[in-house]
Amino acid sequence: MAIKIQSNHSLNSKVVVASVSFSKSAVLREELLNFFPNSIFNETGKRLSGEQLIEFINDADAAIIGVETINDTLLEQTPKLKIISK
Repeated sequence: MAIKIQSNHSLNSKVVVASVSFSKSAVLREELLNFFPNSIFNETGKRLSGEQLIEFINDADAAIIGVETINDTLLEQTPKLKIISK
């Protein structure tokens, strides 16, 4: 996985990883943390949905998702969220 950084602002960005498979990968975790040290991973081992997902993403700048459903309700309740990657 190659991540290209365009500015130093990313070091202060909070990235949350809802994807269970990404969260379990030591290699992906390490690489993401090298660029985004404030990253938070889904440690539950379970898919997040509804209020759990909103709460998890709430104050993030970016979210990496897997099979999680992103809907209008989630987007309305996470105004700080700028990027969603699947």
